[in-house]
Amino acid sequence: MKNDRKKLTGAQATPENKLRYAEEIAKMEALGERFPTNQFGKVSIGAFAKRCEFSRSVLEGGALEEQFAVDVNRIGLATANDVSQLRKKAHDTPKMANDLQKQLNLKTAEAEMLLDKVEELTKRECETQLDLAERHRTLEHMLATGERFFL
Repeated sequence: MKNDRKKLTGAQATPENKLRYAEEIAKMEALGERFPTNQFGKVSIGAFAKRCEFSRSVLEGGALEEQFAVDVNRIGLATANDVSQLRKKAHDTPKMANDLQKQLNLKTAEAEMLLDKVEELTKRECETQLDLAERHRTLEHMLATGERFFL
């Protein structure tokens, strides 16, 4: 969805820019993220504008400059520790996905094995029921006629 958007410029883009900005702010708040920083420890306007898919001029002297300053003060800046935690999380996510895939494969194989066992036991139960019914009929025949019947 994000890739379908074009980077807009000019005054006609202001409503779209506000929407994209609001979406990014909501996403950051939901994930507990903070604004990215540059090598000097200041907010990286260019990096955040890139995330929002508009030019940095919208945040610097543009339509969203005041709102951006308020949100930076409210949400805060990412520290080096925050960045390292995000990198670690990004590194651990594929590993966790692989582990979960392995567990899923093991559990799927185990479930298939158990289904096969259930099928076999159901078949044996059916055979046992048929054998019991046959023995019951043979006993009834023997009691009724006094003859023993063998197959």
